[in-house]
Amino acid sequence: MRVCLVSSELAPFRGWGVGAATASLALALREAGHEVHLLIDDLPGLRERGGLEFPGIHIHILEPADFAAALDQVPAECTRRPLVVYRRLADLHTRLKFDAIEFNDFFADAYFVLQARRVSGLFAEVRVAIHLHSPILLLRHLNQQPDYDLDIALINSMEAACLRGADLLFAPSHAIVAKLREFEGLTPALDNPGRVAIIPYALPPIPAATPSPPTEALEVLFFGRLETRKGIQTLIDAAQRLFAAGEEFRVRIVGVDTDCGPGRRSMRDHLRRRIEPQWRTRFIFEDNQPREVLADYIRKATLCCFPAIWDNYPNACLEAMAMGACIIASNAGGMAEMIEHGVSGLLVPPNDAPALAEALRLALADLALRRRLGEHAATQVRAMCEPASIAARHLDALAHAPSAPSSLVARSPTRVAAIIPVFNLGRTLPATVESLRRQTCPPDEIILVNDGSTDSETLNAIARFERQGVRVVHQRNQGLAAARNVGLTATDAPWVLPLDADDLLAPAFIERCLEAAARNPSAVLVTSHMTCFHDHPARPTMTYVPLGFVREVLPAANVASSAIALMRREAVLAVGGYDPAMVAFEDWEMYCRLAAAGHEAVVIPEPLIHNRIRPDSMLRSLPPVEDQTLCARILERHMNLSPRPDRTARIILARSVHASEGLDHVDDRARALIRENLRYRLADRVHQAASTIGVKDVLKQAVRRAAPPATSSDPTTGG
Repeated sequence: MRVCLVSSELAPFRGWGVGAATASLALALREAGHEVHLLIDDLPGLRERGGLEFPGIHIHILEPADFAAALDQVPAECTRRPLVVYRRLADLHTRLKFDAIEFNDFFADAYFVLQARRVSGLFAEVRVAIHLHSPILLLRHLNQQPDYDLDIALINSMEAACLRGADLLFAPSHAIVAKLREFEGLTPALDNPGRVAIIPYALPPIPAATPSPPTEALEVLFFGRLETRKGIQTLIDAAQRLFAAGEEFRVRIVGVDTDCGPGRRSMRDHLRRRIEPQWRTRFIFEDNQPREVLADYIRKATLCCFPAIWDNYPNACLEAMAMGACIIASNAGGMAEMIEHGVSGLLVPPNDAPALAEALRLALADLALRRRLGEHAATQVRAMCEPASIAARHLDALAHAPSAPSSLVARSPTRVAAIIPVFNLGRTLPATVESLRRQTCPPDEIILVNDGSTDSETLNAIARFERQGVRVVHQRNQGLAAARNVGLTATDAPWVLPLDADDLLAPAFIERCLEAAARNPSAVLVTSHMTCFHDHPARPTMTYVPLGFVREVLPAANVASSAIALMRREAVLAVGGYDPAMVAFEDWEMYCRLAAAGHEAVVIPEPLIHNRIRPDSMLRSLPPVEDQTLCARILERHMNLSPRPDRTARIILARSVHASEGLDHVDDRARALIRENLRYRLADRVHQAASTIGVKDVLKQAVRRAAPPATSSDPTTGG
């Protein structure tokens, strides 16, 4: 079997938990005789030592240039990484024909792969699997982080879509499956027979012991990310209870700092402030250490403590058990499945400092107990996580996973009408019409709606097209929404394609949309990604990445589609068409009504629409007060579209705070933590991206940017 594992982390280069799980699985599958590929971030040292650490495994690196080529992502930066992953996988799969591609659950790396399969059949023959570690929705819940911006909302939606669309979900514990059932919309995916395989992580190679002098001091070791969910605060409180009772030991806390402290400040500083002055010398804080150093710490420690509020199947606990450490852990989550209380470790309730203090006191005072628990822990975890057995179970689950249902429906003959409102855009109109005529599946009719144009260039262009047989409807100037409505009533074609008079389409746009519609017969709207350009479509400055009808977000930001989309005419008319009172954002407001009517949209994950950025465009010249008024009107009408209005309100709150202003209340160190913590904060520019609503603000930013060097392909020719 040819398997590709996709991950942002890979031990020993980055990541103790997920990185170790990915590395262990890759090695186990290779030892089982299968062809293993890794698609991995450009991690420090990977290029130099990757072949030595993973002999016989094919490593493909996500290059920095791949991310640069993805351009700025609008309306949210969180779509950049999944898009880069999709593009590389599409290329690799074309050449290699993978049997299975496996992703982690956070970052939604599988999103566009699954979207491409849904709309075009790409990857249809591949088993797509998701490994359940801890998606961002769950992490933020456990870390008690109430702030909720556009990137977080969209990454949650994308992660959930991946879980629903994957052929197989790998879970190391029953606990993670039960926990995710608590979140809306995930239960059907988790309850689908045959789609969930409970298989523990494969045991990674254990670093060899290094000679070191023995230590007589009793030491409790915690290692892992410094987060609220890890329960380190409970360990600190429990230890101080014992210090006050006369117990003599020290606590070593090893791990990368995060912004989980109150007010998004340093968690390490927050933990230190919990320590009474007289006990501060008994706590040792260290940054994350190399695996061989941590292995030495584990062997030297009196015991290891993992007092999580909830955790899935922490690799830290797994490896400590494998090295024969005495373990005290929380019974909330997967560690209750890893440890048999009183046999291979001690389990205590989460957030219970007195119970943890008692367990610590008992183990610290009894060497024989610690040895017995450690010996049983090593025996138990090696039996549960033996790599050859894990690989066999893994491959058996892939072989028996249900195949993706065929979404191909025979395309019945249909008619498409392109509708182009025109107001004084004679300079760009010919290129727009030509992009329609060059379609591999041209529209059956082109309707130009002359919205009261006054300049001679535009009037001459319209007259020329009318002589060529293009249908023209003339009206006094009434605005974009009214002009589009006139076009809707001027045709009886089942599908309509609104197109602005200065935009361009890739030659395959209509054909690809009709194919996607045939594969998704319930969809009333089909669109694609869109590039924005100044002077030539081959030199785009950014990408607009719609996600369809994400109802939690749609009242706050247009994530549905640009104004250009193939739509079922009857569905648009049934919701009333475009609202003429909306002098801008008329498409966004109409999409809200389509979503409220229960309709669905699909998005082709390719930039088949090319939007021309003009300094004098209507959106660019819209006064801020009018902008705010239109957005308020959408909120007033459609706030109840969201299944969670509180989250939608939090998106709006975050949108109102620019990145630099939003970080003024934290110190420089905490600000650095927020920017470094990509898995949890998602991107440096989260708030900057979240400050956009629809395409208007995007265009404002784009106009201010200089165009990058020309690319080798011309989007107008299908490149």
